[in-house]
Amino acid sequence: MICSLRCLCVLLLINGLATSTGMAQTDLGVTVDDITVSPGEIFELVVQLDSPLPLSNTFWVSESAPSSCQLLAMELGAGLDAYLAQYPLPPGQCDIAVEPGSAVAFMFFLVAPYESSIYGTEYYRISAVAGMTPGETTLTWVMSGDNLGAEAFSSGETTITILDPDTPQDPEMMRGDFNGDGSCNLADAINLLGYLYLADQDFTCLDAGDIDDSGDLNLADAVNLLGALFLDGYALDDTCQTDATDDNLGACDHANCL
Repeated sequence: MICSLRCLCVLLLINGLATSTGMAQTDLGVTVDDITVSPGEIFELVVQLDSPLPLSNTFWVSESAPSSCQLLAMELGAGLDAYLAQYPLPPGQCDIAVEPGSAVAFMFFLVAPYESSIYGTEYYRISAVAGMTPGETTLTWVMSGDNLGAEAFSSGETTITILDPDTPQDPEMMRGDFNGDGSCNLADAINLLGYLYLADQDFTCLDAGDIDDSGDLNLADAVNLLGALFLDGYALDDTCQTDATDDNLGACDHANCL
C-alpha cells in the first residue's frame, strides 16, 4: 500500500493508542457490517459509531487489497452531516484521503464534542468496487477518538464476499406472503389456514407460511401472522430473504423476490 505522509502519521498515532498502557481505553463502538456482492459490483460500506464518549476528535484508517476491493470514495455519514449543519468546521479540522487500497480520515470537533446519541451513529460511508474473482476479502480498519484525555479505540475486519456467478444461489422469499402475490395481508392468513385444514395445496413457497421459522407449518404460524397484521403483536420481517433454517418445506418460488 502506498501511503501519504498524512496517512503514515495517523497510522503511527493509532498504533500508539492501541499499545499505550498509560491510560485506560474504552471501546469506541465502531461497526462496519459484512457484505455480499457480485463481481464488479459497486457497493457501499457504512461506518457506524456508537461511542460512549463525547468526542473531541477521531482518526480513521482502513486498507484493503485493491485487486479484490478497490476503494473509490469516502463521504461523511448522516451523523456528521447533522453535526456540521450546526457547527461548520473550518478548513484543516476535517479531512479525508482515499487511495485504491486505503482510506484515511480525521475530524477535530473544537466548538462542541460529537455525541452519537445526539447526531446519529452513521459516521462515514465508503464506496468501493468488488474484484472479478469470487471469494472473500477483508477491509481492515482502526479508529480512535478521545475527549479531554479519555481515549477510546476500535479495530476490526469487515468481510466482503464476492459471489461466484456460476454457483446457484438460494432462492429468496417473503415470509408471510403465503400466496406469493408480493404482499402480506389477510388473504395470506386465510390461505395458510386453508392449507392446514382444508387441504388447499396450491402454493409454491411453504417456507413463507412458516412465520416463526420453526421448520413446520401449524396453527401458531397463522396466529402469528394475524397478530403481526392486526394486533402489532408479532415482529414479522417481510423483506425478501433466504431461509436459513434447515427444514423439509422445500425450495421457494417467489417471483416477486427474483
